Amino acid sequence: MSERVELLTGTGLFDATWLLDASGETLVPSDRLNRFAGNYANREYFQQAVSGGDEVWVSRPFLTRAGLPFIVLSTRVDLGDGQRAVLVGGLSLQRLGLQSTLASRSYHVELFDRRDGILLRDTDLGGVLTRAPVLGLLPPDALAAPEGVREAFDESGSRLLVAHAQVPDTEWTVVVTARLREAFAPVTRMGGWVVAIAALAGAISLLLSQWVGRDVAVRLETLRDGFAALGTPAGEQRVQARGDDEVAQLTDGFNDMAARIDRTQKELREAIAIRDQFLSMASHELRTPLTPLKATLELLIRQSESGVGLTPERQRASFQRLTRQVDRLTRLIGDMLDVSRLQSGRFALAVAPMDLTALAREVLERIQSTRPERQGLVSLDVPEGPLVGRWDEQRLDQLLTNLVENALRYSPPGTPVCMRVREEDGRVRVDVEDRGIGIPRESLPQLFTPFFRARNATEHYAGGLGLGLAICREIVERHGGRIQASSEGPGKGTCF
Repeated sequence: MSERVELLTGTGLFDATWLLDASGETLVPSDRLNRFAGNYANREYFQQAVSGGDEVWVSRPFLTRAGLPFIVLSTRVDLGDGQRAVLVGGLSLQRLGLQSTLASRSYHVELFDRRDGILLRDTDLGGVLTRAPVLGLLPPDALAAPEGVREAFDESGSRLLVAHAQVPDTEWTVVVTARLREAFAPVTRMGGWVVAIAALAGAISLLLSQWVGRDVAVRLETLRDGFAALGTPAGEQRVQARGDDEVAQLTDGFNDMAARIDRTQKELREAIAIRDQFLSMASHELRTPLTPLKATLELLIRQSESGVGLTPERQRASFQRLTRQVDRLTRLIGDMLDVSRLQSGRFALAVAPMDLTALAREVLERIQSTRPERQGLVSLDVPEGPLVGRWDEQRLDQLLTNLVENALRYSPPGTPVCMRVREEDGRVRVDVEDRGIGIPRESLPQLFTPFFRARNATEHYAGGLGLGLAICREIVERHGGRIQASSEGPGKGTCF
């Protein structure tokens, strides 16, 4: 039994482990604590483990007899023949403070116990077991929510951005604090579009706090879940379990825990890759329309200063180019704002009675009028009478425009596109069909995922952030409907 208890310490997850009998006396002392033995019946972690069944209990932080800050995890185990004991694992808060996090070095990370506000971990590696500094910056109820982002001021009056997230199934909260200027520095470099990108920066800050919270939560959950999963066999053994009692099953739980950590790290890398891809695409797409916009304006300025006037036809062509680039910027910013609203739960509808037939005709006329080369390419099949319902007219306009623009964008020049609107069983069905590049079958299930592009769509890149279809799906589902795409394969067209 002594060897098995020490094996838990040897895995590196705990700084000390010991075993107590039902009366609190030490059965197996810890070598890390100089094999100190005694009666721990008056300790809260022993009493909670005895009365808490098979659950794992996480203690409040405390100082050991050696003056070291510690927390312990305790649980009741069965030794056989009706005998029960309490298994205790201790974790040094000093060692926890040395673990790296995903946060930038310029950010301040705190971990504290909500029961009494005691600091468990701090970026500055000091002040453990004191009151958490963030509690002096915000009112007591500001951190009551499971997660969120708040503004605060430090002692010098500087504005701070405070992101917090509660560690699931514990009494702990992770707080990431940064000066507002540092938090929004990447966004301010985007110049005139700082107002539009600020919403995205807030979403990125929230995601950052979630990633940091998930990283800390994984470390803490593995300690607790390793105890809680005593009856769950591990899929891959990394530490050999000897015997067939609860301690051996606990060792198997650690093997399973290691595999879960590997999977979680893979998901984090994929999430970071998606974020970097989005920032790269956003920078490129915002810069693309600015170049012709600036060139056209400079041409108009030079001609105005030289006194040489433009013909009405050239003026109209220049203004049309400017309008197209401004419209493109407006759509890009609108898509980013919509995604921000989706992630924060603020994507709402303003429904009112409206005629869908009239809206479809209006969308078709607007698309054809903006680009003369599109005249006659889009056909419309609608009922003769109106189709009236309670919908959000602005969002349905956005839906139809996105689907028709996508069909034209990914179709060869001169290829027709058909939009059909009809009533079926008390509901309205809208089809947008093209004869364009089509979609591979393996890409159809992920087509409405944000930032996703089918393989052949990437080869025929036509701009955009890859957000349009994700927004379309949200609009349809918020109206109680569903959207899907069908295609027989590349080169055979698509129907939404």
